[in-house]
Amino acid sequence: MARHAPSKLALNSHQYEAVESEVFRGHVAQRFFSDRGRFWTTAKTREAVKWSLAWAIGAATAVVGLSITFFTKLLTAAKFNAVKNMIASEQAGDTFYGAAFLTYAVIQVSFVFVAACCVYIEPLSAGSGIPEIKCFLNGIYIPRVVR
Repeated sequence: MARHAPSKLALNSHQYEAVESEVFRGHVAQRFFSDRGRFWTTAKTREAVKWSLAWAIGAATAVVGLSITFFTKLLTAAKFNAVKNMIASEQAGDTFYGAAFLTYAVIQVSFVFVAACCVYIEPLSAGSGIPEIKCFLNGIYIPRVVR
């Protein structure tokens, strides 16, 4: 049996890893030498941008959380005020008996309808999202999780 000689058409590596690329190493060296002797360097700028983005994401998350809490309390108070007014109307004899329960049921069904519309538009909104995010962070691709 004859051994096969290595092909002369064998391709060299394209150096897909950034740290192995000569162009990238030249860029890093150029940036290092241009930053030498300066207080505010490219690396400090990059770190400042990262921290600014982290702060902005945290602030946006806090605003969303506060908004959710505010509107939940607002809608709950409006619901119970409507039911309380209906109970007062029932006790005064202005409305039929059971109108307060009917008001409560209609408001609850309207909340469920809004939630069902959200789930119809995006099925992933049906749960808490914690299992989906855990899968995403572990490297498992789930369509439409984090767009």
